Parts: sequence; structure tokens; C-alpha cells
Amino acid sequence: MFVKKGRYGGTFAHKDIAFEFASAISPVFKLYLIKEFQRVKEIAEYQLRILKEAQHISNRIEGND
Repeated sequence: MFVKKGRYGGTFAHKDIAFEFASAISPVFKLYLIKEFQRVKEIAEYQLRILKEAQHISNRIEGND
């Protein structure tokens, strides 16, 4: 954590600490974070599958199968 006094000051923390603090305050927010993480992870896995399939097709076209 970092505390800055004066104008434009405030308390700053790493995003993981901020998320943990917010999820402790609000179970609804914690559930939202979990669901959103799962959604983003599914998208990333889907994109990786597409990339691998495109590489496989490219290799077959080039004769590097």
C-alpha cells in the first residue's frame, strides 16, 4: 500500500489487494469478479484453440505437416 498526502493524494494498493478488500465488503462484487474471470478465461482459451487450428491449417497448406 502507498499513502500520498496533500493535493491529489490518496491511498493506493495493488489491484489484488483492492479486489480482496472489495470482495470482503461485498459478496455480490466477489461473485461478479469470479464470473467475469471465468468469462475472460473461456474467451482466451477459445482464441488459443482458433490460433492453434489456424497454425495447423497453415502448416498443412505449406506442406510442413
